[in-house]
Amino acid sequence: MKRLTAFAMASLALLIQVSSRATSVPADLFRAVVGRPVVRLDPLWRDGVGRAYFHQGSVTFPRARTGRRLSFASPCSGAIRVSVTCWSDRGGMARLIVAAAPDRSFCRGRAELKPGLNQMGFSFSATRRQRIAIICSTDCVFSSPLVYREVSAQRRRNIFLISVDNLGADHMSCYGYSRKTTPRIDDFCRDALRVTHAYANSPWTLPSHMSLFSSLPETEHGVCFQVEYETPATGGKKPARLKIFPLGQRHPFLTENLAAAFPAFSFNGGINVAAVFGFFRGFELFAETPDDYLDRSAAGRLFARAQAQLTAHPLPAAFYFLHTYQVHLPYLPSRQALAEIAAGNSLHAFDFEKDLGGIANIFRSPANATSNEIRALYDAETLDFDRAFGDFIGFLKTRRLYDSSLIVLTSDHGEEFFEHGSWAHGTDLFNTQLRVPLIIKFPNREYAGREFHGNAGLMDVLPTLLDYLGLPREKRSRGSSLMKEFAGGPSAGRSIPASLLRCKHWSALPAKAAVIQGRFKLIRNLPAGPEAGRFFHCPPPPFPRDQLFDIVADPAESRDVLLQNRQRSAQMAARLARLLRVGCDRKDPGRAWRTDGSNEAVDRLRALGYLQ
Repeated sequence: MKRLTAFAMASLALLIQVSSRATSVPADLFRAVVGRPVVRLDPLWRDGVGRAYFHQGSVTFPRARTGRRLSFASPCSGAIRVSVTCWSDRGGMARLIVAAAPDRSFCRGRAELKPGLNQMGFSFSATRRQRIAIICSTDCVFSSPLVYREVSAQRRRNIFLISVDNLGADHMSCYGYSRKTTPRIDDFCRDALRVTHAYANSPWTLPSHMSLFSSLPETEHGVCFQVEYETPATGGKKPARLKIFPLGQRHPFLTENLAAAFPAFSFNGGINVAAVFGFFRGFELFAETPDDYLDRSAAGRLFARAQAQLTAHPLPAAFYFLHTYQVHLPYLPSRQALAEIAAGNSLHAFDFEKDLGGIANIFRSPANATSNEIRALYDAETLDFDRAFGDFIGFLKTRRLYDSSLIVLTSDHGEEFFEHGSWAHGTDLFNTQLRVPLIIKFPNREYAGREFHGNAGLMDVLPTLLDYLGLPREKRSRGSSLMKEFAGGPSAGRSIPASLLRCKHWSALPAKAAVIQGRFKLIRNLPAGPEAGRFFHCPPPPFPRDQLFDIVADPAESRDVLLQNRQRSAQMAARLARLLRVGCDRKDPGRAWRTDGSNEAVDRLRALGYLQ
């Protein structure tokens, strides 16, 4: 109760006063307080400070009030705008009423209510503490309104964290790839700082994104799912059910730190970044597009939705997490990208389940021609994303939002094309799956055109942003800020952990852990259990217990140098000890879980290659 009250008091007047010289914004944004919701909610839909959320289908947002009326006092005066999110089961009409005197009020705006999600915006003049009400013709679930004065485009401060699911740095021309897969991102790099050695902390989507937002390794955040099977009473095929382990409420989620000054919004592909895992925390709106992975224009539609949000709700400051499966399996590149990248291909699409035979064949050796054609499809998908990204950057420039924006482009993991004996991702800890892009455009061209050659992990990204913005960092996070090193300070000599331990999407996979220190990577391969031989049509490739690679001299990780560096490997093995020792205790009563047996959830995970 005390924590919730403290949060409400802090949100009463969201005067944004960020200390950073580059991102200071005017005190023009407020979150109106409308009281606590008089509802009892599932504890899974609460964030780290106890704030309650409404979740329906693919939409999640903070729950402030339920009913036909939302009332609040204006926290500022003058020409203001009000943005409010609500959910309605039926269509109807909403009116904004402003009190002129105790016995008089006037309608200052109307908005159509659609069944489902509504984001309403109103513009009018008000005096401070003037009573305002939004009255709907049908019951709605409301968020707390954002009240703000509109500022010029150049003074708006937007942060964009863009995650391109499955985009490996080694397939991007801005990272030295032979094919011209990212010409527009190449141009973007001239205005940005490019981290040349950035690594995911896990080789698949769910734990990797949670490490990005919690700044914790998967052994500590423990977010995962288990697949269970139930035999129908009539016999036959066993249907899959998912047991989901979301982020524990006591664990940090750094969007909550950002949201204290930058109201946060997300448009994403759902599935393995779905709200049910805890990704909703801190967001004013968390909106999933679960069929994104099947859309040939997924990235374009994502950026179009972001553009519509920026236009309809011109907040003085905001944080946007934008995520797409455009580059993920199944590969469905456009005809234009195929013509540019894979004109001679006999394959025009590739489906993991239909064309490879599903995850049971993940370790089956392909013909070289097949492998090359599949790789070309992946590169064409990358070009499709690049084109959509370039269009979005053009929009920001046209609207004069680009210079003042902080834009981070990254990914959660890369893709394997049998370089180390497996397909896709989530199977090993080689750089084909771990090395990701990390490109940061700071406001007003700060650090433009620079390269940072030190090591960085996804766990370091949000601590870096918080440091740059002058916002407090969650002490329980494990990542560290890169800002001092970006500014030319001494290298922190950080170790980058990566693992495939408790948070595996296929229980039959051999567990692995790795640590990257300087130019070396040590991989610990744990023995495969007997179920691996039964589950996979071809067994996982055998690896020695420990492998050491010089990833600078040997970026393909083809030469194990363990025997020549026993002392170094022993030192790095000691760093792995804690990662291997800390586990995810799923019997902890504080770790709530839920099961999802919907056909849609199972089918989407199967199409992405995460279920058999």
